Amino acid sequence: MTAAQVVDAAGGTPSLAVLSQIENARRDRYATRTLVSLAKALGWEPESIDVILAGGDPIPAQHQPAQRSVADQLAELRARLDRLEEMLGIRRMLADAELEEVADRLHEEKRRAGRRP
Repeated sequence: MTAAQVVDAAGGTPSLAVLSQIENARRDRYATRTLVSLAKALGWEPESIDVILAGGDPIPAQHQPAQRSVADQLAELRARLDRLEEMLGIRRMLADAELEEVADRLHEEKRRAGRRP
């Protein structure tokens, strides 16, 4: 990775200037946010920076977010929409059935009331 790619992958933190300072050990301290961002951009666990400074090797990140294609994301959204439409259809059927039941009860009560003297 080039320095510019690292900065881009890190979302701009660290900047190219700060990354150069890190690479050339020009300072003793850096903001934790900067070091964590750098580690993530390089595909390492955040504590890797401390491990490297202690003479060890970086720890590869355990959970890299999976890159899903737009087509896969769209297919998932369509499937969710289908499930929602199915749920709404079932609710409408239940509501219609309840309305029919209420109408039948009202009709029956009206019929009974008409028989009373």
